[in-house]
Amino acid sequence: MGNDKIRPDHRERRAYVYARQSSQAQLLHNRTSTERQFDLRGRAIELGWSSERVEVIADDLGRSGKFSENRNGFQRLAAECGLGRVGIVLSLDVSRLARSSADWHRLLEIAALMRTLIADEHTVYDPREPNDRLVLGMKGTMAEFELEWLRHRMLDGLWHRARKGEHPMRPPVGYIQDDENGRLQLDPDEEVRRAVALLFERYRLAGLAARASQRATLRRFRRSDRHRSPESRMGCCPGFITRRQSPAHGSPLSPYSSLSSLISSRAGAEARSASRSVADSGAALPGLS
Repeated sequence: MGNDKIRPDHRERRAYVYARQSSQAQLLHNRTSTERQFDLRGRAIELGWSSERVEVIADDLGRSGKFSENRNGFQRLAAECGLGRVGIVLSLDVSRLARSSADWHRLLEIAALMRTLIADEHTVYDPREPNDRLVLGMKGTMAEFELEWLRHRMLDGLWHRARKGEHPMRPPVGYIQDDENGRLQLDPDEEVRRAVALLFERYRLAGLAARASQRATLRRFRRSDRHRSPESRMGCCPGFITRRQSPAHGSPLSPYSSLSSLISSRAGAEARSASRSVADSGAALPGLS
């Protein structure tokens, strides 16, 4: 259908066949779709293009059509259309070209401007004609909606199995799943058990070291603050601004609140240093030998 829309000036330009599969798994297990897409080269020849003027773009095999990024084949096709070198674009259906309405309508705009035709297995469309433009726009919207619909169906199925406790999940490192009741338990390998225990012990010691370092830093600032005059406590700390008591601001700010960010930064640095020291000396700690 629509062969009457093809004019001699279209055949003077090249015909591009665009082939795409969404994933590598589809390339391995759904070869029929790939073969049908490559067979569109014969349809271009039937429509009047010579074999030398038919080019197949297969750069995007194994790539999703949701975005145009990393799809070099689609970008090259759009560029060739923009340069006016393409007479017709053949694809198995709209979803092969794009699963995004933005990318699809951008291609339609370029095709309409450059008088490029779009065809599938059965029909030839002219994006300049209002009816064809309407049909192509609806197909593009349906292709994008189909992707979301399939995703929601898959997620609903996963959640249904998860609620029933039948959704298998990979257990964390160091654990295995009991075949009888499905509960997690430690790996029976003693070496793996020791590695997991060592990991949690190091994490516990690092947390204790961080809290101890922060408390020591606060005590040091309090001790140094006792030897300072009241005036110096209220605004002479370099890099910090405090306000005296006034009707506008209420009670004066504590010097400890003005130094909170400095305490946090110094405590964090000392905690990291203490954690490294604990890690270096972990072999000598009790329970870690």
